[in-house]
Amino acid sequence: MNSTVTQISTNPPAATEAAKKAKRLIYQALEDYYDDVNGRYREGYDDARIAKELGASVEFVRSIRENDFGPIKAPDEFTAFSAKLKAANDAIDAAVAKIAAIQAELTATAKRKGWQ
Repeated sequence: MNSTVTQISTNPPAATEAAKKAKRLIYQALEDYYDDVNGRYREGYDDARIAKELGASVEFVRSIRENDFGPIKAPDEFTAFSAKLKAANDAIDAAVAKIAAIQAELTATAKRKGWQ
């Protein structure tokens, strides 16, 4: 039995000069337009705009931003609304559960008393 072993390189291919330059430009744009402390872009900027202006893919810009600057965070106002919405949904869920319990109790009582 003949077997052939093919070696696979674990080293990625070297980046082209154009790719290196694009990456440097993306870093510069992110430094200028992305606030990594608050996790948001300045007004009017996003991954797509940076990509378009620099001729890069949105995925490339997004991967550099997420890996080296961090994820986009929800604004505080959005977080506050989300918390209010969760509290309201929790209250609705509790009310529905209470109604179901009362309905079950009523059904059991009616059956036991012969009211049905």
